[in-house]
Amino acid sequence: YMVYQLKHTEENHLLRFESLDRLYAAGKTVDPANYELVYAGPFTPGETLETIYRDLNVDHPEDYHGYSLSMSDVVVLNADGKRTAWYCDRIGFREVPGFCKAPKQTEQRGRGR
Repeated sequence: YMVYQLKHTEENHLLRFESLDRLYAAGKTVDPANYELVYAGPFTPGETLETIYRDLNVDHPEDYHGYSLSMSDVVVLNADGKRTAWYCDRIGFREVPGFCKAPKQTEQRGRGR
């Protein structure tokens, strides 16, 4: 899996920590160009978005250098040959299908657990 967090720019300041509904209400989208890859780790059997959330908030892997997984972050899962992107929302996660279609940065800060 890969964790993307908003780049630290003035333009993204108002997008950070917003719910998906508020983002859409403001006429915004989850634009991959606004995000940077902060961590990549293995997506192991039995793992879920909720276990990833717990791990990145309670028991950070040593090579994780992002802030705790929060609203507005995106987790991309690569399972069974399919990539899906999930927006960390007010409660749980919501899929954001267009996120995986854009080219991604190749920088990787984390290598797994």
